[in-house]
Amino acid sequence: MVQKVAEQDRPAHDISKAYYVIDPKMAEAQQRDMSSLLLGRRCPSCVERVLNEKKPPTVRKQIRDMSRCCAQAEDFISPTMPLKEIVFRLLLKNSNKATSLRDLHWDVTEEWAAPTHPMSISMEVMKRILDSDNFYCFKESTSKARERSRKRARRKTR
Repeated sequence: MVQKVAEQDRPAHDISKAYYVIDPKMAEAQQRDMSSLLLGRRCPSCVERVLNEKKPPTVRKQIRDMSRCCAQAEDFISPTMPLKEIVFRLLLKNSNKATSLRDLHWDVTEEWAAPTHPMSISMEVMKRILDSDNFYCFKESTSKARERSRKRARRKTR
């Protein structure tokens, strides 16, 4: 019986190999507008520019533009934000590149925690929260996806 309890507490797979991205296709499947979700997180100058464009930018272009402009603003991420919002913005800041759960956990619990807003959460609990999300469209990716993106980035610089 003790062994059964121990097996239930153990993660199904090694969570150190869990990586996360925002999946626009998931939003589409849920009939959600990812562009609107992103627009609500843009800085005022970018909102004005996007609204004045003749053709709305793609989700990929918005994410790329946000990582270059909006995510650089000091108030883009705040310790007073909810956990999922911080993770969403961390992924946007990273151009939605596959980011390890370990890195996201460290950023949330160490970088963005504050004495007035401590964030004491285990990686396992954070993983469950991200996996059960249906608003921000977090999707678990494998570390291999991260390696592929690194290789592509290296090829572009050559």
